[in-house]
Amino acid sequence: MLDFLKKSFQISIFIFLFFIFYIPLSTNAQNQTQIDAILGKAIQLFQEGNYLDAYIELEAVLKIEPHNTQALNYKLQCETNLGGTPSAGIASLTPNPTPTEPTPISTPQYTPKPTIAATSLPEDLATPSILLQPSPIPHQSIEPNTDSQNTILITPVVSPTKNQQLFIADPPGWVKQSINDPSQMAYFQLPNQQRIVIAELIVFQETLDSNKTLEEYLEYIQKNRLKPPEFELYVPLESKSTTLAGLPAVQHDFLFSNGTLQLKARSVLVIYNKIAYFFLFYSSIADFNQLETNFNQVLELVTTEEKNQSQPPIELSFVSQAGLVGIHVPLPQGTILKETSSNQTIYNGPNQSLIEIVVSDLIDQLKQAEAGAVSGKSFQNQSNLTAGSQVIEIKLYQYVENNRNFALLTAYYVGKPLLIIISLPQDEYQTAQPWLTQLIQSIDFT
Repeated sequence: MLDFLKKSFQISIFIFLFFIFYIPLSTNAQNQTQIDAILGKAIQLFQEGNYLDAYIELEAVLKIEPHNTQALNYKLQCETNLGGTPSAGIASLTPNPTPTEPTPISTPQYTPKPTIAATSLPEDLATPSILLQPSPIPHQSIEPNTDSQNTILITPVVSPTKNQQLFIADPPGWVKQSINDPSQMAYFQLPNQQRIVIAELIVFQETLDSNKTLEEYLEYIQKNRLKPPEFELYVPLESKSTTLAGLPAVQHDFLFSNGTLQLKARSVLVIYNKIAYFFLFYSSIADFNQLETNFNQVLELVTTEEKNQSQPPIELSFVSQAGLVGIHVPLPQGTILKETSSNQTIYNGPNQSLIEIVVSDLIDQLKQAEAGAVSGKSFQNQSNLTAGSQVIEIKLYQYVENNRNFALLTAYYVGKPLLIIISLPQDEYQTAQPWLTQLIQSIDFT
């Protein structure tokens, strides 16, 4: 009897160990075999110069094993090779399954503009204030921007209509473009410091005549919109659930070609009161990972009409008195008071900036404050700007601190007791252009 129990116990232990160790090891072995096969194919494609095909295979490897070092390294090399060149070709595309199609009232054409990494922004659209590079025009005036107010205020994507439901602020760093397609709600371009367009964002709206799920509508988009000639070589990568403005949404990543460049896109789809909103962002494959943060910042500005009404914006401002002159300085959203003294107030501002406001009815004190701020800095440029009848002397400097390049901008209001000094990392300067311009030109003297 004892021997029988011993044998039974040994068998039980064997079965237990089999399920604990062998089966997981077997599963892992199968996964590893699959990874090795896909990775081998990707490497072969890479060596043949088929970087887009290799990129797609590497994406499949990383879905199974996200931290596979070899796949990550080859993916980075693929992105580098695909950054500004047409695709070397794609082996095959899996056709989309036939979905249940909604019947939209309108049929917008999702047409990407073939300008990324190929054209420059017009001079008057890129940066309304001075650049880090010397400007050929020493005197330049800033015209009030009637299209977008302070970024604290939420403005509608399009002109208000009866069916308008989603609202968005003009995103800092992006340049708003005119639109002719009635299905497009907004169109923005993102320039770099050389004024080259490196990403684009188009917002579409479509009214549906029946209730459809996000998944059903995405399938409809894939079948009917993401196709040639606007979307050559469409390759779906990943779709997942997310939220936008507190509403359920779906995010869909994919690759495509605009006929000139290989691009990577991220779309976010939300349906609200039978209106489908489609946010389409795209850039070169090589730039995508770096620029997706800029897209996420845009999505944070999206809100519903009801939310906008229940949470009115709060104006941030600096108010002071110097002699008989009252001063009102509207501040950008996100500004936080750092320190203050009798004639100087410093704020932590957006884009890792410091905003220093110096108020004095003695010009010598303002000049001394300016001299102290720019001491040791490299002078870059000067412009005399105007806002109404007010003349503003703008000077731009560069300096290095903790192995990082910084920009410093001074704004002196001629004949008024005010000096504004703004410093920020140089790589944040382009993104900060909208609120810098708004701050400088919106000073109110009474």
